[in-house]
Amino acid sequence: MLIYESQKFVRINILPYFCKQKIIRPDIRLSYMHRRFLSILLICILSVPLFSQPRSRNQINIAPSADSLNYYASIMFNGQNDIVRYEANENFRRILIETLYEEDAIHYNFDTVRVLSAQGPKDHYFKIYTWCIPLQSGKYDNFGIVLVKSKKTGTYKQYELRDVSTEVENPEKHILRKGVWYGAVYYQFIETKYQGQKVYTLIGWNGWDALTQQKIIEILTFTSRDEPVFGKIMFRGRKYFGKKRLIFEYGDQIVMKVRYENHDYRILSKKESKKRYRRGNQINNNEAMQAEKDRIKEKIKNEPMIVFDELVPMRPELEGQYQFYYPLSAEGNAFYFDNGRWNFRKLDLSKNFENNDKQITVGLKPKDD
Repeated sequence: MLIYESQKFVRINILPYFCKQKIIRPDIRLSYMHRRFLSILLICILSVPLFSQPRSRNQINIAPSADSLNYYASIMFNGQNDIVRYEANENFRRILIETLYEEDAIHYNFDTVRVLSAQGPKDHYFKIYTWCIPLQSGKYDNFGIVLVKSKKTGTYKQYELRDVSTEVENPEKHILRKGVWYGAVYYQFIETKYQGQKVYTLIGWNGWDALTQQKIIEILTFTSRDEPVFGKIMFRGRKYFGKKRLIFEYGDQIVMKVRYENHDYRILSKKESKKRYRRGNQINNNEAMQAEKDRIKEKIKNEPMIVFDELVPMRPELEGQYQFYYPLSAEGNAFYFDNGRWNFRKLDLSKNFENNDKQITVGLKPKDD
């Protein structure tokens, strides 16, 4: 983990340099992994608003290193081999660190760097930058940097993140700190409040390997020293108690929805009735049953939720083989925020409610999945 604060560097640990060769200009043809990443990127960009709030031109502060980052990004995805891609990534990483070291870096706009996601709250307390590189094996390697403002000094410092997604067992059960995190490229940022405290939730994508991919719902908090901590018990639901983060794994060619948006749901209630029916008479019994149905009142409400598909294996004997998992079109799930927790709610997606599936912009940033 590297920490950079104000006008000084403090080197705690160094990520390995994977090669020292001269950079080779990539083939202009897109590789399969590049097409896969860009396809998923495009799907998620189209599924959420591109901008959290409209801003005038004089408010947009384009990062001065955007062109250089884009140059190395193309090599990271199109390089002839993994050595070339890792070397390009080292240059990408170095330039990004130097850029974030600049005084006004928290306000820089990286929208033109399509492989880089930048997410953070409106008050600019922090911003998390994530990206990945595809490897020839079909796997993806994730990288991240957190830029956070010190509560004591008011200056910004950087925490470089190391992906331990392939190292930690039962990753949904662990809280990760000291610069390690379950790697993902985040495409949605949610800021909520409970008892005056802010709660930060991130939704991201992990390319994982040649057979499967993942969507992740992550909780981000900070220590009193402004160090990032990933994972927290915040999910309520039969299958989700005790989990610090949620990981959904499914087939490489499948599209799964995990998105924060306004969504409709039904509330069923009963009306009070004073009418009584005599027993023993078939006609009266039928009338009673119909009256009972008439007493049930259905109400449609709409509120922001994390909506996600129900994943199931193609056949029961394929359970646990996630390359054969796909979403059920008529069944969906959601988490709504209440009392400082994400509470589970079952959704019926077979009903097309009016004004259903409205996308919201609160808490979102320009860069999406």
